[in-house]
Amino acid sequence: MKITRNELLTIPTPMETESWRPIPHYDAVSHVSREILNAGLGIKEELFEVNKSGNQMFGNFILDEEKEGISWTVGVRNSHNKLFSLGIVAGTHVIVCSNLIFSGEFIDIRRHTQKLTDTEIKVMANTAIQSVIDNAEMYVNLQLSYKEEYMSFDEMKIQTYGAMSEGVLPPAQFNRFHNALKEERELNGDCVYSFHGGMTRTMKNASLFTINNRSRKLNMFMEDVCNKMTK
Repeated sequence: MKITRNELLTIPTPMETESWRPIPHYDAVSHVSREILNAGLGIKEELFEVNKSGNQMFGNFILDEEKEGISWTVGVRNSHNKLFSLGIVAGTHVIVCSNLIFSGEFIDIRRHTQKLTDTEIKVMANTAIQSVIDNAEMYVNLQLSYKEEYMSFDEMKIQTYGAMSEGVLPPAQFNRFHNALKEERELNGDCVYSFHGGMTRTMKNASLFTINNRSRKLNMFMEDVCNKMTK
């Protein structure tokens, strides 16, 4: 469920215990956004989602850092049910088709222990943001390198079957992927970038939770595809 930053204030935070101090969702995203700005980066757009219970939150900040039509993004997650710790993840946002993908590797800020103070969260968020900046730049360069790798249409067909077999592309979304791939090939030709772009376009309207989970699968799949192509 999509939600605004101010609406995060309406979600109740569970009572803390002797060993656990849950962090309010609003505070979590405020700490991260503040450290993004402190790092000298601007935020162009932000989006937040929560699950039905409101216990889990995922946010996305699209930054003003851009390279060849791809901008950096920072994802932030938080939970009120001990499912995972407060953490952030690097990502990219392809401007021309508004698709989004995350690197898949979260940098945990810290478990929600009783000793966790706002000052500690600020320091850890700053450290994590610096790591995410490095990851975002690396990930943008990786995506751009896909433009240099030729992939025939026949090979794309083979890898599409592989993606469906491994759960990267749900079979029910094949037609959406087929149309997205056609658009990507018209824009960028027959290359790995077009195949990757078709995959990410297919999931661009999904929830941030779904995009993050599918991004992880897609990244592993693409790494395997590229390794096989270079042998």
